[in-house]
Amino acid sequence: MAMTSDEIAGLVFAAFPKQYRRKLLQGSFAGHRDADRLAYATFADTEAENVVGTIRRGYVESNMRGAAELVSGLTTHVQRIPGTGWNYSEVRSERAVMVAKSVATPGGMIDKADYRDTLAQSNQLGFWEEEPSAAGLFVVLVHSRYAAVVERYASDERGLLGSAYLVCPTPGCDHYVWEWNLGKEFPEVVRASVPNTWDEEAVLRYERVSESALYRHAS
Repeated sequence: MAMTSDEIAGLVFAAFPKQYRRKLLQGSFAGHRDADRLAYATFADTEAENVVGTIRRGYVESNMRGAAELVSGLTTHVQRIPGTGWNYSEVRSERAVMVAKSVATPGGMIDKADYRDTLAQSNQLGFWEEEPSAAGLFVVLVHSRYAAVVERYASDERGLLGSAYLVCPTPGCDHYVWEWNLGKEFPEVVRASVPNTWDEEAVLRYERVSESALYRHAS
């Protein structure tokens, strides 16, 4: 691969500046929280469990677009997934495109989808070229629920964001060539967003759980 991790990071950060990345994390926390509140206030628990993921997707993508509209140089688009009734959101800079996807674990691998494969194939090939500065970028905001919900289904954890990463998948979307933990970049956002009833031990536990195995290995 022609590009190093630091070179990829430089391109991602130039395309999506720090103030936008902070808003992405804040919007992801808010999206998970608001989806949970709406689903469980509207439906019985059995039905809420069925629909909360779709509501969460709507909130996170809406927040992603709304934050981009406040940052110069970013544009937003809503695209129809071919052959389906589903839409997805794009945030674009001059040389990059970002979409969002929920995953099961922190920094988890996105599943296969034709539209994501197409975006990756049309942008990420530049990573292997001799002139990496000319490469386009396909970036995914991958977000997960708090994993401790499996161990203890407390009401203050059920709607809590577990992690938010920016990742760059390969053209085949079979692994990541780069990933970035937004919670680690903005710990003050994390501490302002977790339940205020938590003690320091609970916050530290959250920070440990929110790191993917790949990120721990790389750091």
